[in-house]
Amino acid sequence: MSGLGLIWQRQGGTVDPTALERMAEALRRDGPDGRYLVPEGALGFVCTQRIVTPQDRALVQPVRADAGRWALLFDGRLDHRDGLCRALNITGPEAAQLPDAALAIRAWSRWGADGLERWYGDFACIIWDRDQRQLTLLRDPFGRRPLHYHADAGRVVASSMPRGIHAVPGIARSIDIDAITDRAAAMYLHRWQTCFTGIRSVEPGEIVAFGTETSQSTNYYDLRRRIRPVRYASDDDYVDALKEKMQRAIASVTRSDGDIAVAMSGGLDSTSVAVLTSATLPGSQSRLPVYTSVPDPDWDGLHEAHVFADERHYAAAVADHCPVLKLELIDAAGRGIFDVIDRVHAAMEAPQRNVVNMIWADMLFGRARSQGARTILDGGMGNAGFSYSGAEAAAQLFRAFAIRAGARQIWDEAGHRPVAAARSAARLAMRELGGAVPSSLRTRLLRHRGAALMPMEAAALNPRFLAERNVVRRAVAALAPDMDLMTGRTRDQWLVSLKYHHFPSSGAAQFGWSALHDLDLRDPLADRDLLEWCFGVPDSQFRRGREHRWLARRAMQGTLPDAVLNKPVEIGRQSADWHLRLTRDLSRIRDEVDRFARDPLLAELFDFARLRRHLADWPKQTPVSPSDPGFVLQREIPMVLSIGRFVLDNPMS
Repeated sequence: MSGLGLIWQRQGGTVDPTALERMAEALRRDGPDGRYLVPEGALGFVCTQRIVTPQDRALVQPVRADAGRWALLFDGRLDHRDGLCRALNITGPEAAQLPDAALAIRAWSRWGADGLERWYGDFACIIWDRDQRQLTLLRDPFGRRPLHYHADAGRVVASSMPRGIHAVPGIARSIDIDAITDRAAAMYLHRWQTCFTGIRSVEPGEIVAFGTETSQSTNYYDLRRRIRPVRYASDDDYVDALKEKMQRAIASVTRSDGDIAVAMSGGLDSTSVAVLTSATLPGSQSRLPVYTSVPDPDWDGLHEAHVFADERHYAAAVADHCPVLKLELIDAAGRGIFDVIDRVHAAMEAPQRNVVNMIWADMLFGRARSQGARTILDGGMGNAGFSYSGAEAAAQLFRAFAIRAGARQIWDEAGHRPVAAARSAARLAMRELGGAVPSSLRTRLLRHRGAALMPMEAAALNPRFLAERNVVRRAVAALAPDMDLMTGRTRDQWLVSLKYHHFPSSGAAQFGWSALHDLDLRDPLADRDLLEWCFGVPDSQFRRGREHRWLARRAMQGTLPDAVLNKPVEIGRQSADWHLRLTRDLSRIRDEVDRFARDPLLAELFDFARLRRHLADWPKQTPVSPSDPGFVLQREIPMVLSIGRFVLDNPMS
């Protein structure tokens, strides 16, 4: 990932070169391979370059087109370049060697925003139109590269991360109370929101255009509008099509300027990524390092009954099945939250709710980089598409008036047990009735019951403060364009979750890890072509009888070992050793809670009486039942620590 920056004096004048220098220094770790500062009167460009593809080695930014009319700063990667090159009549060696940024500016100068549907991959762009004196900011549809901006009547300042904007004189670094409160309550519904006042994020799939006196925002992409029904003649045709989509996605993301490694769990998604990548390694790479997180050796071994918590056995089975893989287990022995939390906050510029997971992730990425990797692959988006569970199979069949097939699916799914089948049918009927509720009524219900949507750790928050900040009302207003998706149906839930949570939050987190470890993070299962196709496939291909994830299992048959394809327990629990890691730091956690209680904002936000009771009655072993009062601590304490330390490190002005 590369750090982009721009300053535009909208009413004329000259950009101070010192401001550009300060911006470049703030973005230094985001791009260690090249540094470009280009002052042009009222405009100034900054790029700290990280080389992530072989083509990037020929790249100098900004790139230009049409005799200098267009200037573009580019961070990211364009996938499926062959289609874009054909459309632009770029052939031969040029098609193979052209940097992605140069390909992007040619596409933009040919089609403008109308051509963005041809762009695949992870990218953020800053585009200047000299003739029209217009500045355009845009991000890829899934938000996997960040881009932020500050705008007033006199100037526009844009940067990959807020740190680049705050480096410019006259822009104060001050936290946004609503944003912090929303994050504490897990109301990730404001796609433009950052943790700082006066700074907005370009939304995933959004174009923001500025003139000398105007500004305009357009959403050029919405996943739900891109879904088209996918129907083939036979079950095997779906399997063949998925294999082809996966191979194409893997081929695109393995275009790396160095060795590739995989962050691999014991689940279906990242193991599939690993074994498929092993067949397409770039250059002279002969082995594929895969890194799997496992619990601390001192963990007590306790976890919920419906999960598996130690993934080493499944990871080892995959490595044995595919000898190209080189497995290393990461246990992050002895490490805790305080070893990573401040570094993560500084890099990602936001509190991180899953900070316990970041303990092992930090070690995993550091180990991979120290052993020569430049690119890390994972399978984080798999559950939404590639390995979707097919939960709506019966309901879809009934909606299509395939009554007998729908009834058969319920009967088979219930294991031919009449009582279980009746209960499944009743739940299905209730979901379908809920889906028929008018959006206006659904809006009123959410306003009334919205607090029930918050996760269990929100119990640590002060309800009065949440009401004063209108957390629920603002969240419901943000959801208004997609209120018809608040049905309880699994497919609709995925569309809402992806649009309002996964897509907006992924870019800054990936950018932060990239800055910390000099790596490029990629997920082939976030390939737009693959995900759109999966959403168009009927649920009956993803679930048949009692077998869920049926499509992915068939596609990976023979490629993954049976031990992974047919696990008796499907849900993996990362950081099952959370209790051990927090217990080691318990004295320091208590001190931190006391420190937080002295801050005026945090004193209003958190229920400190509750927190102190929990810390006083700390469980002696890992709680494994939701009915256990200590069960919530695995999410409550990390959230409080992350929010609290971030607020104290970034005071209000």
